[in-house]
Amino acid sequence: MGVSETLHKWITGYLFHRTARVKLDNTLSQQMKMREGVSQGGVVSPTLFLVYINGLVPSLPRCVSNTLHADDLAIWSSETSAGTATFRIQTAINKVAEWTDKWALSINKTKTVAVLFSLSTSKERIKLTQHGHHTSTTSGNNNISW
Repeated sequence: MGVSETLHKWITGYLFHRTARVKLDNTLSQQMKMREGVSQGGVVSPTLFLVYINGLVPSLPRCVSNTLHADDLAIWSSETSAGTATFRIQTAINKVAEWTDKWALSINKTKTVAVLFSLSTSKERIKLTQHGHHTSTTSGNNNISW
């Protein structure tokens, strides 16, 4: 992605040498240097974050579908076999983990969930992991309220 020298200097000035402090009631914390990330609530922060993660989606396997909205990623696979779909999703999860490790991002494991939608009447179980931790899974076969 090409940017002009002026824009590069502006972005650098926006991201580097920043400090932050916390105010709780009437008490202010000491200033701390912000070493990474974009300013939460900053007008251009969402755009800069999207530029930052722009390389994630192309790193995913072609056999899975995906959508990216802000900092939420959904990946899915439509297969006749739950085992094949599970394998493909696990491959994609592994690629996401590699990408996040490379670019110093972390995934909130408590907000990560896998859902199996199936036409099968048998109880199918899936097991997915990210960074060695089991991903919360559920079956979408029953009691879907929407």
